[in-house]
Amino acid sequence: MQTRYKINTPDVIYENVDNEVLIIEFNTGNYYSLNNSGADIWELLAAGTTEARIIQIIGKKYNSGNEEVQPAVDNLINELVEEKLIVPIKTEGNDAVNSVEMDISPPSIDLAFESPTLQKFSDMQELLLLDPIHEVDETGWPAPKKD
Repeated sequence: MQTRYKINTPDVIYENVDNEVLIIEFNTGNYYSLNNSGADIWELLAAGTTEARIIQIIGKKYNSGNEEVQPAVDNLINELVEEKLIVPIKTEGNDAVNSVEMDISPPSIDLAFESPTLQKFSDMQELLLLDPIHEVDETGWPAPKKD
């Protein structure tokens, strides 16, 4: 069995803008930012890629060895799970090649690997928690929660 992860929807939404992933967690009102290698790792996690395969892909893209990349990927995944942004899922079988790999293939120039940093912001908690999305059920707006 290989561990894969999925985005903790519907509690979490994200958008990738210019290789920066912006993430909102609706239960806490916190929002997050990941860029560079962190954004690449997030996209691979969202595509269901296993951690072992992510390490290979990131190592290849940034021309780094697994011994440098693995602890950074491990730490980021642990932090994302702790913040309840992703959740583990167990699957059997080989890690399929997915389309995200094509987007992060090695560039023609060498990129230096920097450990990803999850930046957490809480300055908009009150506004995000007041949002009407918290007043609806799983089907979304405009279906109000049944008390």
